[in-house]
Amino acid sequence: MDTCCYSAQEAWHAEGTIPRRHRPRTWRIHERLRSQPVVMDIHRGLLFTQSFRQTEGMFLPLRWALALLHVAQNIPVVIGPDDLIVGRMTGQDGRRSILYPELEASALPDLKDAHLRKASPFSVTPDDYKIIMEEIYPFWKERNYAKAFVTALPHETRRFIYGEDETNYTRQQFILATTTTARSSLNYSHDYATILRRGLDSFYREAREKRDLCSADPAQLVTRGLFWDSMLVVIQALQTIMERYGRECERLAQQESDPVRRTELATIAANCLHLRHDPPETFWQALQLQWFVIMFARLEQDCGTSLSSGRMDQNLYPYYKRDLEAGRLDRDQARELLECYWLNFACCPNVKTDVTSGKVYEAYAHFEAVTIGGLGKDGKDGTNDLTWLILETRHAMPSTYPDLAVRIHAGTPHDLLAACADLIKEGQGFPKLFNDEEIIPLYMAKGASRQQALDYACAGCVEARVEGETYVNGCGRINLAALVEMTLRDGRLRKLGDRRVGPSTGDPLAFHSFQEFFAALRTQYEHALRHTLIQQMIADQVKPRYLAAPFCSLLVRPCREAACDIHQYVPDSFREIFVDQVGFATLVDSVTAIKKLVFDSRAITMKELLQALDDDFQGHEALREALRSAPKFGRNDAYADAVGKELDEIICAYLHQHKGLHGESFSSRLVPITSHVPSGAVIGATPDGRKAGVYLSEGTSPAHGQGNNGPTAVLLSNKAAKNEGYSERAAWLLNIKLTPALVKGEEGTERLIAFIRSWCDLRLWHVQFNVINQKTLIAARDDPDSYRDIIVRVAGYSAYFTELTPMLQNEIIERTEFS
Repeated sequence: MDTCCYSAQEAWHAEGTIPRRHRPRTWRIHERLRSQPVVMDIHRGLLFTQSFRQTEGMFLPLRWALALLHVAQNIPVVIGPDDLIVGRMTGQDGRRSILYPELEASALPDLKDAHLRKASPFSVTPDDYKIIMEEIYPFWKERNYAKAFVTALPHETRRFIYGEDETNYTRQQFILATTTTARSSLNYSHDYATILRRGLDSFYREAREKRDLCSADPAQLVTRGLFWDSMLVVIQALQTIMERYGRECERLAQQESDPVRRTELATIAANCLHLRHDPPETFWQALQLQWFVIMFARLEQDCGTSLSSGRMDQNLYPYYKRDLEAGRLDRDQARELLECYWLNFACCPNVKTDVTSGKVYEAYAHFEAVTIGGLGKDGKDGTNDLTWLILETRHAMPSTYPDLAVRIHAGTPHDLLAACADLIKEGQGFPKLFNDEEIIPLYMAKGASRQQALDYACAGCVEARVEGETYVNGCGRINLAALVEMTLRDGRLRKLGDRRVGPSTGDPLAFHSFQEFFAALRTQYEHALRHTLIQQMIADQVKPRYLAAPFCSLLVRPCREAACDIHQYVPDSFREIFVDQVGFATLVDSVTAIKKLVFDSRAITMKELLQALDDDFQGHEALREALRSAPKFGRNDAYADAVGKELDEIICAYLHQHKGLHGESFSSRLVPITSHVPSGAVIGATPDGRKAGVYLSEGTSPAHGQGNNGPTAVLLSNKAAKNEGYSERAAWLLNIKLTPALVKGEEGTERLIAFIRSWCDLRLWHVQFNVINQKTLIAARDDPDSYRDIIVRVAGYSAYFTELTPMLQNEIIERTEFS
């Protein structure tokens, strides 16, 4: 194949000419990190344990703040030879992950063999494993959140999630998967604008004043007063680690022989020591403060694999503009600072201690979601020079960081869309696009003010948050293909034998109409939804007794106003609760095939279908071909799309009827991360023609190989299946895979822009792209050493293709490719 038909990424790889764009520092950092395996760092886990041993019985947010202070005082200060933005989340150099023993201590003994895991492997040194088992695990074994949560579940719900083993607190069946034990929270976006404007001393004075106001009233003192005590300690903790980094930079500057590096270290030291008390004055200081916020928040809790960096082009533009005008900074210096900020994330890949969660977050999934573009707070397009610079930093950079997100609206400038299209065409999966025309009105329908909705930031896989306002607990994830199988097996799954896991909905051979089948499916669906909501409410009850987040609470406005930790119920907060679903097209296509072939045309009987499924289609090839030829979601087929809308309405209507513990609304999401692979592994053959054990469809994309009416048909099916009359909706993840030839040249750029405009006009939540040849992916799978730096879009994140498991590699290879 001629390299003119490669994406830019493929061409660089084929020719060995990745353009470094005058990035010597960035490349040194990248290569140093890329060459190292991921290692679990135990400093945070050990220091937290030491502090918690000394504070038994105290007010939990205050215990947490004191533990953070102990971490800040004792974790080793690490400064790399090329760092411009300092602050490590771990106590060692390299690719180090954080240990959170308070979440799933039951999984800690398994860490000895974590390097053998197929999905996101990592290692623990023998000395550290000894410390884990002798000092950390004994303390948290009976005190961890996961055990308390699972123990508190009603027996039926626990059995539905974890199976029959009463001693099992981590391994799930992937029928309904809970995500609440693997992370303290979902991703969120801090109130960066406020802390940049005010600085730490302003928050400290506020906390001191409000603490003093509580001192005269005993009731206030033991409620609000203790909250403000926690705030005072946590601010002191952040100031402590800032000072330690500043002093270490001073020490290194004195020893440095290179005058350029000596000046850099002196400037970094001055930045850190200034930021202990005062707001930033320069772009460099603003970036440094934002990084300290993210670093410290990650030390506080596991925020769903990373934290949103918020609307960086909006929040940091005033500092950037002033520095340019004053001559303190040029664009190349600003670009280098941004790239150092991005690569700081690469120093701390997120891993999960339990194997189940590891399967869902392959290749160290990360969602730092730097957000640019979109409507500003004034309702006008917010594009500025920093928008362009941030977009520029992602070009020709073989790193998976940052996870760049661009907000698109009807008035997005054509030249910005062209720049996004050019970056998409490079083939690394950046940027992912979010639709203001869908998200802003939907947030307002959920109760957000227009001002709040206008200022949303991307967070997590493809989710959105109102900066400094929203906070989200972990959620439940339903395997939609399991619903079909349980409907066809009277509540049973083939893999689990005769044990009934769903309700008895009758012998499918007795279904005389599609309506009877659909009613049985609805019963299975609502049964799964009931347990999803139950586990969520149990999580909301248990978490406040085991987890706190005083630093996060400091940077969430409703928490400060209510003097309440974020893990408690916070009045007047814009709190979201989600229900995730996996395998939407697999579900739609399976139900459509049954409707069309079993009941409408009577081309096959239910008995023939069941036998073919039991035999995994062996000896039933003609029947399988008929199933695969039935109407399919993603083809703009009115028959299939109508089934999709009816299925989606089941969950929307159910969530509309049920609220959370404090009246919060639930919202439906189609965001699988990589759970469609392990979810498919537990399901037998399905009526859409899929074979047993094969991955399910991902997000709202067509099932593999089925979207053959073109990419615009995929958009139209997504539009047709959406129940816009309900506000109980949230993120729908949409992957589009294009051949480089389709978007080649200026004509291809304009074609891609037109497609994005259509997506925006249809008011679909999200879209992202893989632009790469299938032959390249097959070659990378078969010869990983020669394709080490090939990056692909997986879910709401990009990853190195060679770090994925073979099953997930095959899934990406077999996604519908539009040429």
